[in-house]
Amino acid sequence: MLVLPLGLGTKLRRWPIITLMIALAWVAVFVGDHSDDRMANGLSAIVNRSGVRETTRQLFVEYCTIHQGTSSSCKKYASLIWSGYPGGSNGKKNGVASQVDPTAQSAVQAMIGLGSLNAYSARTEQKRDEQLRTELQDCGTSKTCFKYKEMVWSFLSGNADAAAGGISKLPSYAEYRASQSIFLRAMQRLCAANDCLMPGQVTAKSLLLAQLRHAGLVHFLMNLLALLMFGIYVEQRGNRLSYFTAVVVSGTVGMGVYATFFNSADTAVIGGSAIVSAVMGMFYVFFFHSKMRFLVWLPRRIYAGTRFSADVRYCFPLFFLVSEAASGLDGGFSDLATHKVAHGAHLIAFVTGMLTAYLISRWRTVARPLIFEQEATTILDLQVTRNLSRVIRESLSLLSWNPENVAIREVACAAALRSRVLGLEDAPKSVRLAAHSFLVEHLTTVCAVNARQGGFRFICHLLNRIPIWLPLGTYLDRLGSLNILKVGDFALEQAQAMLAIRLYDLYLMRFPLAAMSTVVEASAADAVARLSPSRQAISEVEAYLRSHPSSLLSTRLVAWLANNDRRSA
Repeated sequence: MLVLPLGLGTKLRRWPIITLMIALAWVAVFVGDHSDDRMANGLSAIVNRSGVRETTRQLFVEYCTIHQGTSSSCKKYASLIWSGYPGGSNGKKNGVASQVDPTAQSAVQAMIGLGSLNAYSARTEQKRDEQLRTELQDCGTSKTCFKYKEMVWSFLSGNADAAAGGISKLPSYAEYRASQSIFLRAMQRLCAANDCLMPGQVTAKSLLLAQLRHAGLVHFLMNLLALLMFGIYVEQRGNRLSYFTAVVVSGTVGMGVYATFFNSADTAVIGGSAIVSAVMGMFYVFFFHSKMRFLVWLPRRIYAGTRFSADVRYCFPLFFLVSEAASGLDGGFSDLATHKVAHGAHLIAFVTGMLTAYLISRWRTVARPLIFEQEATTILDLQVTRNLSRVIRESLSLLSWNPENVAIREVACAAALRSRVLGLEDAPKSVRLAAHSFLVEHLTTVCAVNARQGGFRFICHLLNRIPIWLPLGTYLDRLGSLNILKVGDFALEQAQAMLAIRLYDLYLMRFPLAAMSTVVEASAADAVARLSPSRQAISEVEAYLRSHPSSLLSTRLVAWLANNDRRSA
């Protein structure tokens, strides 16, 4: 079965410049960087010079023999220890020890060359090793197969010394340790010369290069696909600087912490997987309430190519965390530890990405969220319908599917206020209550989002439709003080004095001790002075005073009414 994520099914508001720049940097380094060739050639020479391959295989033969293995079988499976491909001859395929391809016994075992072996011998050994891995992977019911599989796995995973008759008691152990020591010192020097990331070599330059380099074409393409798949959406949710900073910090933390505290002493770590994991962690936080689309192929052409949507909150842990755990548990048995993924770096970066996304969402709200393509038709339809109950019902349905949709909030709030159902006592009670509840819950969000984008005219258009006897604070309970003042000042500039008075009064009642109170009182006095002495204005002021006896501007409004009465007389 193949499950391919298709993203959120949304149209992008802007080009994902940062995501594309990271992708281009990966492409440039992948094409132009030749450090993997230098590492491969150097590692091949180091392995041959230190003799670590031969001593390690000899140690395995002794370990296998004392655990009731036959001499011929032990020697046969010993070729799986320190198996690899010709150093420097395969370019990007096996150039360096990597984040996705370090080995268990030594991080570079799968990447090193066979030194003096010619190409034919190398291909022969490679083919033989693949056959042996397949043989041990598909043991079926063979107890003998499982016995050797367990021995190889224990030896490669470092558990051999803990077993009865551990490797430290074997005759060739001292020679093995000596060759390992020579190899490790030489590898440290080689890694320092090529700025690769490993314990003892954690520097700013090695951390940067480690996140730009990749171990092979498959590794590169998988990371590139995941980055584009999730990064293009995450970048839409804030400014580009915060996105770039969060991705770089999270990826660097994941790589640095893993390389410093969890990595083996002989393991070089590279790859952009930490950056991808950080982006996926941010995606999970930002789009927790959204739905993700998938394309699924099942065997035997059952439901082949079927598309379906699933909640990010449920499917994403399965997509990422379970796949990480499953590949980590299965990797050793399927590949016999010749390739190992740095799951720790992935998980650290994923969690760090989640934390940075949470901080960003708290510090900087979204300018305007993404809208799903399948929502567009419904939104257009609701804009022209006269049935308020249907508008609110379908709006709530869309919001339950995509809570970040501000467009549908605007449509429903405008419909509720346009119908003036709040002021109609003869309107159905259920409709009035539904409209009131929707406005209380969502009008603040609509005003806040439009205020950030300078849409003050639209805000004033909505607020003017709220009946004069209803307190604005009921529907703008979460609107910040700065936005209240901005809308009030805009209303005053547009000669909407009564709306400005209501907003200034709301500010003074909610923030009576604020530093701006004196300035706001002066603006309120100006708004009262600009009131038109028309019958409608007098009626609105009288209704406002009757409905809001606790108004802090009541004295000024009463005085304005008295002045107008004297003029009339």
